[in-house]
Amino acid sequence: MPFRFEAIDANRLADLAAKISRSEEENHAETLKRLSNRASCLVGENVNAIATEDVKIGDFFIHENCYGSSLICMISSITQIRYIGIAANGERWAYPKNSSDDCIPFTPSEKILKKFFENLKSEIEWGSSCDHTQELVHIAEEHYPTYFAKLNLDRCSECGDFAIPKITVNGVILCQSCYDERYVSCRKCGKTIPRQEAFVTRDYRTLCKECNKRHWILPYHCYYPEVEFYGDSKNNTVPFMGFELEVDCGGEDDNKAAKIMPLLNKEDSGKIFAYCSHDSSLTEGGFEIITQPATLQYHSSISDVYNRAIQKLKAMGYASHETTTCGFHVHFNRSFFDGDEENCIRRLVFMTEKFWDELCIFARRPERRLTHYAKKIPKGMEISEYMRRANRSGNHDYHYYAINIANSDTIEFRIFRGTLNLNTIMATLQLVNTMVIVAKTKTMDEIKAMRFEDLLTTPVQHKYWMRHRAISDFEE
Repeated sequence: MPFRFEAIDANRLADLAAKISRSEEENHAETLKRLSNRASCLVGENVNAIATEDVKIGDFFIHENCYGSSLICMISSITQIRYIGIAANGERWAYPKNSSDDCIPFTPSEKILKKFFENLKSEIEWGSSCDHTQELVHIAEEHYPTYFAKLNLDRCSECGDFAIPKITVNGVILCQSCYDERYVSCRKCGKTIPRQEAFVTRDYRTLCKECNKRHWILPYHCYYPEVEFYGDSKNNTVPFMGFELEVDCGGEDDNKAAKIMPLLNKEDSGKIFAYCSHDSSLTEGGFEIITQPATLQYHSSISDVYNRAIQKLKAMGYASHETTTCGFHVHFNRSFFDGDEENCIRRLVFMTEKFWDELCIFARRPERRLTHYAKKIPKGMEISEYMRRANRSGNHDYHYYAINIANSDTIEFRIFRGTLNLNTIMATLQLVNTMVIVAKTKTMDEIKAMRFEDLLTTPVQHKYWMRHRAISDFEE
């Protein structure tokens, strides 16, 4: 038999709909009551939960995290699927609307509002508020004007927004954004300085004019000035060389470094040609003096500057040649080799190997002192293999070779012993300058035919060479 539907009159249908509606309302009311009880338990105060469809900006929600602690937030925005709120400390939180037991919107009591705004004021006054405090304050201004007024906030004199946190510079009130646009703090002394007057270091630290003078021993590779080139390279026909002069036995003393720096720099210009840096290899109490890259002609033109610094270092008890810890390292710019870098480096390394014995004498170092900090290429290793492994590698294992090719921008001569003798400094710079130019301009066959004396181009070098070739103890 076919299935037959029983007819239902309109009155019975209306009664059924009413029952369903009353049931839904009862369930809804029961749910709100349960959530209100839970929220009241969490906040420790009688509060009323709000139905999802009635939640608006300015209401509050409470969330209990997995550790059992509760977080109260003022709702700052509402999306289709979640509530977004801001806590009194300025932190922003978002929770799904359907996680009713985990995130409960509610109408705050006066006691909760008072406590929330007290916490907000405390966070602002201590300057510990987070990024979204500004947004929270604007919502509070609109929805809770009485409590907002008690925050006693100042306005930024530049943008007119609330100064959160409040920063005062020379009596002018600024917000964090306007301060960051106009000012920076000196990373050394903490002084506030206009951004346009700040000096930026190579590692992006800011310094005031006084601290930019570097009257202290810099941490290793920290606060170094930006690289500047001094002198005329004459269309890249001569290299730029910078040196590291290590001194020891006089103390790693900022006050002593402060007496050396004015002798090496034109401080009124704001430019730093030389600076002092920590060096962990100087175990008797010392530091290294590092110069900017400069042409040989420029180094020669300021030899009197070097001499004044040398005499001051000696007077303060520093030594270099007499120690077992100090070296005189010379860097030059890789860019000098133009587009033929690989062949030029190969010829330079070959030259170093060919004249190894003579270079040890010129460097005032017996070979036994070079095995750790400035060693030869291992026996049996071809130059091409050494270059393959070391060139631009950044590998610290290849840093301690007589010719260090591991750096990306410079090549370093590490073989020379430290010195506080001006003639030795100049003779060494002249030799490096000549070797680098020869590596660029001569063929391998021409270099094979050279004598070491062919690399000595000045009377100072010849005198220096004759003196040290005649002695065996490498004393100055």
